[in-house]
Amino acid sequence: MSTSSLRSLKLKLLTGYLLLVMLFGVVLTLLVYERRKVEQTTRRTEELVEQRAETERILLDLLDLAFQGEQSVGWETSDMEAYRSKSDSVGIALDNLRLHLGDSVQSGRVERISCLLDQKEEHLFAVMKDIRALREHNRLVQERIPSVIRQTARQSAVLSTQLQENIEEERRKTGGVKGVFRNKKRAREETDRKNDTLLRHVQNSQTGSLRALADEVARNHEENTTRLVAHVDSLTRRNAILNRQLGRLVSEFGDADRRIREEALAQELFGHKRAFQTVSLLSIVALLCAVLFYILLHRDIRARQHTRLRLEKSYRRNAELLAVRKKMMMTVSHDLRLPLSAICGYADLLPDARRKEFRLRYCAAIKESSERMLTLLNTLLDYYRLDAGKEQPDVTPFRVKRLTDTLAAEYAQQAAAKGLEFHAAYEGDDVVTLGDRNRILQIIGNLLSNAVKFTVRGSISLHVAYRPEELTVEVADTGAGLTDEQQRRIFRPFERLDQADMPEGFGLGLSIALALVELLHGKIRVRSVPAEGSSFSVTLPLPLYTEEKTQQPDNEVPDIILPPDLRVAIVDNDPVLLAMTVEMLSRHEVYADGCRNARELLERIRTVDYDLVVTDIVMSDVTGFELLELLRTSNIADAQDVPVLAMTARAECDTEEFTKAGFAGCIHKPFSRDELFAAVGSCIDTRRQQGDISPDFSVLLNGERNDAEMLCLLAQETETNMTAFSKALHNNNKPTLVALTHHLLSLWELLRIETPLKAFRQLLSDEETTEEAIRAAGERILAAGKRLAEQAADRAKEVRV
Repeated sequence: MSTSSLRSLKLKLLTGYLLLVMLFGVVLTLLVYERRKVEQTTRRTEELVEQRAETERILLDLLDLAFQGEQSVGWETSDMEAYRSKSDSVGIALDNLRLHLGDSVQSGRVERISCLLDQKEEHLFAVMKDIRALREHNRLVQERIPSVIRQTARQSAVLSTQLQENIEEERRKTGGVKGVFRNKKRAREETDRKNDTLLRHVQNSQTGSLRALADEVARNHEENTTRLVAHVDSLTRRNAILNRQLGRLVSEFGDADRRIREEALAQELFGHKRAFQTVSLLSIVALLCAVLFYILLHRDIRARQHTRLRLEKSYRRNAELLAVRKKMMMTVSHDLRLPLSAICGYADLLPDARRKEFRLRYCAAIKESSERMLTLLNTLLDYYRLDAGKEQPDVTPFRVKRLTDTLAAEYAQQAAAKGLEFHAAYEGDDVVTLGDRNRILQIIGNLLSNAVKFTVRGSISLHVAYRPEELTVEVADTGAGLTDEQQRRIFRPFERLDQADMPEGFGLGLSIALALVELLHGKIRVRSVPAEGSSFSVTLPLPLYTEEKTQQPDNEVPDIILPPDLRVAIVDNDPVLLAMTVEMLSRHEVYADGCRNARELLERIRTVDYDLVVTDIVMSDVTGFELLELLRTSNIADAQDVPVLAMTARAECDTEEFTKAGFAGCIHKPFSRDELFAAVGSCIDTRRQQGDISPDFSVLLNGERNDAEMLCLLAQETETNMTAFSKALHNNNKPTLVALTHHLLSLWELLRIETPLKAFRQLLSDEETTEEAIRAAGERILAAGKRLAEQAADRAKEVRV
């Protein structure tokens, strides 16, 4: 695992742990916060309970004061002092309660209760003062009544004395001598008048005293009673107000207590709910984080595991490649040395051979050794192409029974040459199938070749069975057989068994057979018993041939048709490969020129407008990269923008490296015709595919005395034809378009710019072609004709100059 990925894994672990710690910290903070809220609610409740208890104590004290106030009539001084002391303590308690109350309304109410309590005390003492005044007045009245009684008694005694004196005086006056002459009746009446006057005076005097006393008593009593009633009434009102204030205070304390308890309960429930929700949310977040980090870590660990497995696989693959390379070098050097030694030996003997039969025998031996070398090299090349994925199935119709007969006829002779029996059987109908006949022949041929090679005595059998959509081939022999270890190794490349009685061969037969079976999407199995023989079974998908299946399968590379007027230059210092490449292209009507070096290419490119240059990378005089730079920096206009295709035999070179260097593409050696055509087709300049090419005036002007006049005539004729073509295209006049296309095609073929015309003619011949497609192709022809007229006019001006 790389350092960056390990650092990333450690960072993810650290981030995960930090997030978990943060989550635990948040949970702990929430728990502490909720605990503090509960403690605050508890303290508030305790304070409320204390206030309620204090209020109740104060209420009891107030009730006690009220009860004592009801007994104020019989109070003494000590009772008043006790009442005052208790009232002061209640006032202090009320002040303390008011200081601890947070509600301003309740604090004001407590303050009013204190004021009312002071006023009640004041009025209560006023009532007691009035009662004492009444008592004092009654005492004074009681003290004055005896004096009035004594005064009345004195007055009565005085009156009795005076009355007795008046009576005695009357008796004196009427008695004696003088009394005879006096009128007794008149004297009596005078005496009675004096007594009555005196009696009325005394009575008036007593009545006035009593009336004055009564008036004073009534007046004082009325004043004291009025004052007492007023004080009592005020005291009653104050008591009522005080009682209402106390009742309201107690009720509000009860309501506040109930409200606070409800709020505390609601807050506690809300706190529990919020804590539950928060903890649940954090738990979900923690779970999601855990899942996320598990996924990330699992992905990293899995990536690390995959990387390790990939590295191990790569290591094993490299080890296998090194082993295969070592074995290949040993095998190639050994197996090619023998025919090369034979060729060199007979080549040395050939000049000294005087007899014709000797020379013929030496030449035959050289040819046989060369063919043997060619067979070995072809086998090696087949394995390389299959291993590199360069082969594709070539699907064609064929008869399976005829294929079986062909194989039976070929290998029956080889078996008979070794004294072996050969049995061939076909099971199924004689049907025509659709598949790669040559590859199937090669697979079965490799299996039969190995059977003949490894069988010393006994027989070889070939059993071919065709069932709908499936071909089964079984090749069995009575040879030495294979052990389990050998069965695991036989499909490895360059693997050769010791019991083979023929030393030649690279050991690639079964490897090639396995690669071909996999290329055809089949399966191969082997069963073998040592000293008894072996049996190879191959199963291949093989559909029946029908008209609907004549099209190419999806996995087959379609035939690539190159434009017949394509001009390609091939540069290679190997004359054999150069000639082969030129022949491949020339057989398909491609104008191909071969150049052995860069000098020849530059000489040809001055006279021919090539559409593509194909160059080898490793050459004796110059490399492909140097040739590309030489083309791009030359003063030849056509060489500066011609696409260049690279050819290389180095498998480690990537196409992207060549495209970055400026090449249009890359093809690896060895290559087939289809691969060459695919590479050339992909590198053709876009301007050629669109008809944007430079016409070749050399054929047209060959033998002309006045090139400028011919070019001007070409420009005028092209403009006239394009005007008519545009009108016919606009009116969708297909007969006129067909005629104009046929008229222009011969001239444009001469100028080697006929590609868009041929494509347009094909569209016109297809009845299913839409008007949009015809119009688009026609517009390309109009553009090409316009460029042709302009280029002809420009070339005419150059010729005149």
